[in-house]
Amino acid sequence: MNKKRKIIIIIITIILLIILGIYWTSNKEIPLEENEREEVLPSSTIQYVIYIKGEVKNPGLYLIDKDKRINDAICLAGGLTENASLKDINLAAKITDGMMLIIPSEIVEEFQKKISINTATIEQLQKLPRIGPAIAERIIEYREKNGNFKNIEEIMNVKGISAAIYEQIKDDICL
Repeated sequence: MNKKRKIIIIIITIILLIILGIYWTSNKEIPLEENEREEVLPSSTIQYVIYIKGEVKNPGLYLIDKDKRINDAICLAGGLTENASLKDINLAAKITDGMMLIIPSEIVEEFQKKISINTATIEQLQKLPRIGPAIAERIIEYREKNGNFKNIEEIMNVKGISAAIYEQIKDDICL
C-alpha cells in the first residue's frame, strides 16, 4: 500500500504541476520581437495623396502631410504658371485625402466673360457697348433665321451693326 500511495501522490503532483504550468504560461505576456512592434506615427507624418492639375508648373500626384494647406500643395507642384488665376482658390483651405486641385487659367476666365452671340439672350446682348434692345432683338432674329454665326465678323450682317460698332464689341463677344 505504501507503494500505491507514493505513485498516487506522484501522479497528483505531476497533474498539479501541469495545471500550474498551463496557468502560468497562459497569463504571461509574450514580448514582441523588435521587428514585430507596431510603430505609432505622430499625426504630423500621416500623408494624403492629392492630384494637382491646371496652371501649376509640375501637375501630378503628390504625397503631402495631412496638416498642410492648398498653398503648400501649390508650392509642392513647383508653383503657379504665369496664366494662373487664384481668384476662386482659398489658399488657406486644408488638404483632404484624394483631393483634386485644379488651378484655372486667367485666359479661360477672360473667355468666359465674353458674350456668346450664338446663345446670348436679349439682356446679355444689351451688356455690350452700343447694343440696345432693338439691335439685340435683331441679332437674335438673324441667328434664328440664318442659324448660328460662323464667325464673329458675321455679326456685321445684322442691320444696325456697323464696322465701328463691331470694333467696339469684337473683344467682348465669342461664338
